[in-house]
Amino acid sequence: MKKVCKIFISSFILVMVVSCFSVQVEASAPPKQNLEVSILSMENVKSTKSSIYNLGSTMKLTGYTSSYKTVDRISVALYLQVWDSANKKWMDYSSGKTYTEENDSYVSGSVVYSAPKGYFYRVKGKHTVKENGATETTTTYSSHIKH
Repeated sequence: MKKVCKIFISSFILVMVVSCFSVQVEASAPPKQNLEVSILSMENVKSTKSSIYNLGSTMKLTGYTSSYKTVDRISVALYLQVWDSANKKWMDYSSGKTYTEENDSYVSGSVVYSAPKGYFYRVKGKHTVKENGATETTTTYSSHIKH
C-alpha cells in the first residue's frame, strides 16, 4: 500500500510540474496572427512578401516587392522583430536592411541574423514603390518562429 501511495503521489507531482510548465510557455508566446487578407488600392505595388527561416544558430530573413510596371524606385526593408512577452508586443530587434532597385519592377533581399535562442521572432517588411513623385508603401509581417 505504501508503494502504491508513493507512486500515486509521485505521478501527481509530475503532472502538476508539467502542467505549470506548459502554462508558462503558452503565456509567453505571441498571439496567433490574423491571416485575413486586405485588398489595398495601389496603382503600382503588385505583390509583397516577407519570410523568416530558422537555420539553427542563425535566422534568415527574406522579402520582395514587385510592381505592375517598371518604376523609378522600388525597395524592401527587412526588420527582425522579437516578441516582448512582458509588454505583450513585437519590438524591432534590428535597425533593418534595405534593398533598392531603380528603373525596375522587382526587388528582393535576404539577410542572416544571429540572435538569442529561446525567443519568438518574425520579419517586418516595409515595401515601397516610387513613380513620378508618388510613393506607395505597405508593410507585411511573416509568421513567427521560435529560435
